[in-house]
Amino acid sequence: MTSIRSYGSSPSALLLAGLLAAVVVTSCSDSSADPNGGNAVGSVEGEVIGPTGDGVSGATLTLSTSGASARTTNSGSDGAFSFSQVSVGQWTVAIDPPSGWVLASGEPQQRGVTVTAGGTSQVSFQLDPVQGEGSLAGVVLHDGWGVGEVELELRGPEDVVVTITSSGDGQFDSGSLADGTWELEITPPDWFELAPGEAAVQTLTISGTRLEREISLSPVTAQETFEIEALGSMEFSPSSATVAPGTRVRWINETSLDHTVTPEGHSAWEEGTLTNAGDVFEVVLNNPGEYPYLCVPHQAGGMTGQVTVQP
Repeated sequence: MTSIRSYGSSPSALLLAGLLAAVVVTSCSDSSADPNGGNAVGSVEGEVIGPTGDGVSGATLTLSTSGASARTTNSGSDGAFSFSQVSVGQWTVAIDPPSGWVLASGEPQQRGVTVTAGGTSQVSFQLDPVQGEGSLAGVVLHDGWGVGEVELELRGPEDVVVTITSSGDGQFDSGSLADGTWELEITPPDWFELAPGEAAVQTLTISGTRLEREISLSPVTAQETFEIEALGSMEFSPSSATVAPGTRVRWINETSLDHTVTPEGHSAWEEGTLTNAGDVFEVVLNNPGEYPYLCVPHQAGGMTGQVTVQP
């Protein structure tokens, strides 16, 4: 009789069969399985931006949820970041701004996201540059007089733009500025131009202190002269005049009487005196406004006048 050898129940056969089954199971599993143990996964992507919309690099982003290990990454040079192989469910993305940056006003430190199978959840954060204790302040002058309505534009780190305008007395103050290199562009009003040697665009360095600047302007080259006569009839002629900015106003004494050209309620000029016939007093008026004046010796007789400067 021929004997038949059976392999089905031997220990080696059982071991081989188990190994083959394990290989089959492994090869059929989902290759995108969640590293935290889930099977359905998606991804989280986003960006970190500054006030002008440009990306901010170096921010630390942390992805977390209950029962899973937290994961971290950093925003790239374009501000983008991503997390792949994230299991389906509710997650939280928190941000730690890089040095020199803070969360923008009203911006939360973390945001919740819902991850769906095969989907990509989007999240973003906005930051602002840290404002240092430095500032730019000063005055815009012409012949010692303050000049208003001068626009000063400051362009600083991360393309931050600050625009300020000089007040009527020429003063300006930028308020707090971040430390770093800033570019100052000066735009005078129509009736003024930059004085010789004064650059329209200047580079400044802000380093935690108040930087003082004095900016000099000159009237535009085309300057007109307007004459007003001080008459023996105790009046100015004309008593009311309207001129353009940058006009040279000239008072001429047509009598042998003493007269003054005294500003009333303003300081656009210091008091002028006309002692003798033919004496002249003149002033250049650059800023729009109304400039009343009077003759002190003959004020009671109504010897007053006004010059109005209109753009």
